[in-house]
Order: sequence, then C-alpha cells, then structure tokens
Amino acid sequence: MQEELEIMRPQLEDAAQETVITMQKIEKDTVVAEATRASVQAEEAKATEKARKAQEIADDAQKDLDEALPALDAALASLKSLNKNDVTEVRALQRPPLGVKLVIEAVCIMKGIKPKKVAGEKPGTRIDDYWEPGRGLLQDPGKFLEGLFKFDKDNIPDAVIKAIQPHIDNEEFQPAAIARVSKACTSICQWVRAMHKYHFVARGVEPKRQALQEAQEDLAETQKILDEAKARLSEVEEGIATLQAKYRDCVSKKEELEQKCDQCEQRLSRADKLITGLSDEKQRWQDTVLNLENLLVNVTGDLLLCAGFLAYLGPFTGQYRTALFEQWTKKLRELKVPCTQEPSLLGTLGDPVKIRSWQ
Repeated sequence: MQEELEIMRPQLEDAAQETVITMQKIEKDTVVAEATRASVQAEEAKATEKARKAQEIADDAQKDLDEALPALDAALASLKSLNKNDVTEVRALQRPPLGVKLVIEAVCIMKGIKPKKVAGEKPGTRIDDYWEPGRGLLQDPGKFLEGLFKFDKDNIPDAVIKAIQPHIDNEEFQPAAIARVSKACTSICQWVRAMHKYHFVARGVEPKRQALQEAQEDLAETQKILDEAKARLSEVEEGIATLQAKYRDCVSKKEELEQKCDQCEQRLSRADKLITGLSDEKQRWQDTVLNLENLLVNVTGDLLLCAGFLAYLGPFTGQYRTALFEQWTKKLRELKVPCTQEPSLLGTLGDPVKIRSWQ
C-alpha cells in the first residue's frame, strides 16, 4: 500500500496541475469568446440597420415604379387583346385617319424607324412621312406585337423621348380620341404613352436603384464580416466546450486519485495501529510461548505428582497432603525429573476460565 500510495501521489499532483492549467485556458478563451460575441452582436446590429435602410430604398423605388406600372400593365393587357387581323386591318388602310397616322408615327419613333421624305403641301418642301415605313413594320403582325411586348423600356434614349414628346402633348394622341378610329391603334397609343411615362419614372428611380445596389453591396460585405465573426465565435465556443470536457475529466481523475490516496492513507493508518497493537501483544505472546514450553517440559513430573495426589492423598488431612506433596516434589527434583517450580493440582489439571467462574 505504501508503494501504491507513492505511485499515486505524483499522479495526483500532475492531475491537479493539469486541472489548473485547463481552467486557466478556459478562462482565457472565455474572455476571447466574450469579445468575439460582442463583435458579432455589433456586426448583427450593423447588418440589421443596413438591411432596414436597403429595404427603405427598395420600398421607395418600388413606390415610384408603382405609379407607372398600372398604366404599363393596362397597355400590355390591351395589346394582348389584339389579334393579327386587327394589325392587318390597320396596314390595309389606304387613306388612314389622322389618329392612325399619329399612332404609326409614334411607334416608328419609339422603335427608331426612319421616316420617308415626301413632297409637302407647299411647292418645293419635303416632309417626314412615317406611313409607308410604318406599314412595313406592320407587315408581320405577330412579330410586331411581340416586339412591343419585349421592348426595352429601361433603356429608351432621351432623343427618342424628346422626339415623341409632341405626340404626347397632342390632344389628338389620346386613347379616347384614337378609339374613335381604330381599336388596334388605341392599344398601341396606350403602349406609347405608358412607355413615355415609365421612362421618366424609371429615370427618377435610377438614383434610388444605384443607392439600393450600393446599400445591398455594403450589406453583403457586412454580412460577410458577420459570418466570419460567427465562424470564429463558433470555433472558440467549440474549443471551450472541448476544454470544459477535458476539465471535467481532469477533475474526475483528480477526485478518483484523491479518493484512492485517502483510502490508502486510511488503510496505512489502520495497519500502523494494528502493528502497534500487535507489538504490544508480542511480549505477552512470548511469555505465553515460554510458559507453554515450560509446561511441556514439566508435564511428566507435574502429571506424576497429580496422579499420586489423586491416587493416594485423598483420605488424608489437608495439612498432611500438603506435606507429602512437597516431599514428592523435592524427591522428583533430586531424581532430576522435570516439574513446575511450585506445582499444584489445580494449576495442572484445572481450567482457569471455569475456576474463575466459581469465584
């Protein structure tokens, strides 16, 4: 047990030292984790605020677009109601009304179709005529309508808008006025006016779109920083969890070693007490052994005396028995027969425990 205790004590010291080192590491990493957590919370607050601002910009831009989209949606819905025959009917006109001519001029301007120069009313003058080029545009009704649906409304040149402005301002270029002369041209008129309105709304929204893009890019960068901080925090927390598990193992090992050491020390203490107690009994045992050895050596003479006592001395008085017993003892010594120094009948044949019970 002493050797076992000497082996365990260094192990206990190592376990205690490892426990202290692990706890110090946990405390250090906890400080780092708290700092990282504070950084994450700060970045989350930034990201939340930037996301809110980006959403405000997006909502503001969408609000402006919503002013133009209903008219655009209505124009596109009106175009969907047209069929190829409606377009063919317009192309077949030999003497188109003014409203029809205005619509064809407008759609040619929007699509960048060059006019044809024709003689004007005054001699020697030439004017722009969009009817013939416009009829060519209407030659394939399906392709024409598809071109209107797929028109790049977000990139209309300012020159086109400037050229179409007189038509927009013309009272004759109103859907209600055009409806009196042509169903197809009414839908096309709505489309032109919707594109014109959308252009100005989109131009007003463009700075907001740019601001939104910048805000979203800034938000993405902040989110990236936030994700990196969260990853660092997760790594640190995992490390702390590992250290805490190690700390618990160290404490458990330390407590187990302490318990074993305590048990060994208690056993050693009890063993010392037992050894001390046994050492006190040693002399008594030695005396007992010596006494037993003497009894064994003297047993012949002692039993001879006792046998003679029982066989011959019973009828005599006590005093006479004692005198004869002493003479026999003296004679045995003369004959060198071993016997006890002061033999007695009770000492040789009696049971000390039973004799004590008589008292």
